[in-house]
Amino acid sequence: MAITQNLIENFQKGDRDAFNTLYKELSSFIFNVIFRMVKTKEIAEELTHDVFIKLYDNRTTFNHSVKFETWSYRIAMNHTLNWLKRGQSLRSKLNQIVFKKYESDSFTNIEINKTEVELTLLKMKPDFRICLILREIEEKTYEEISEILNISIGTVRSRLNRSKKMFKAIFERTCKNES
Repeated sequence: MAITQNLIENFQKGDRDAFNTLYKELSSFIFNVIFRMVKTKEIAEELTHDVFIKLYDNRTTFNHSVKFETWSYRIAMNHTLNWLKRGQSLRSKLNQIVFKKYESDSFTNIEINKTEVELTLLKMKPDFRICLILREIEEKTYEEISEILNISIGTVRSRLNRSKKMFKAIFERTCKNES
């Protein structure tokens, strides 16, 4: 089922069925993005739950000038970034990363160990890490990333450029330290 204007209006009125439908439509994506940021299933589930509470509590503030999905993702990203900035120890919560090989213009055909990728991502600043995850893993467009993070497309381009360089530099240091 697609997210319709009628569904959103019913949700804004407090309709629990509409809320449940929106949960079914959005929870998988929100969980996956959060999981890639925090690397622990239990924490990602908890943060996803928190995000949906925030969505419900703030349902009347949704303004139809943006897509509902974008508004939801923005709340999810802000909540996750705030959680990360509060100093949660990610290194003690490492889990398997979702991908085996990182591919982009700078890294084509480089085989990477899952743990090395995970450590590299965890060492990156959250603002750069989320841009890289949204673009390279979630395959979002620059426009979608701009809307989700509420930043300009120019800032998206700049962060992606810097994040790829940051990833490569951190990755190379990580690999050298392990040799």
